Amino acid sequence: MMNMDLTTALPEIFLVCVAAILLMLGVFRRGDSTRLVLWLSVIALAFTFVLVALAPGERTTAFSGLFVSDLFGGFMKLLVLTGAAVTMIMSLRYIERESMARFEFPVLLLFATLGMMLMVSA
Repeated sequence: MMNMDLTTALPEIFLVCVAAILLMLGVFRRGDSTRLVLWLSVIALAFTFVLVALAPGERTTAFSGLFVSDLFGGFMKLLVLTGAAVTMIMSLRYIERESMARFEFPVLLLFATLGMMLMVSA
């Protein structure tokens, strides 16, 4: 039962693991790591997009019915992931121009995207 729950929430689990890894990468890399973390975040969002797109279409529930995966939820997750990736790409030059380039910005966007994906499936 728990294995099926984790499989149903695989895109979200992947995204939270990548966000935590990128946060640690930014902290330990020292220096200007904003561009690297941002592009790795975009790649992670693209891979999460593929995970959501390849999910089975039938309605599945996990965690005693608290997490629902279906076609409409998958479509909304794809929209959220696309919006987050486009936002990151569009914001890169702005945050560099305004001297706001910090590695925390893309990581914060990843965690916000994760929250939106969880709300879609709640």
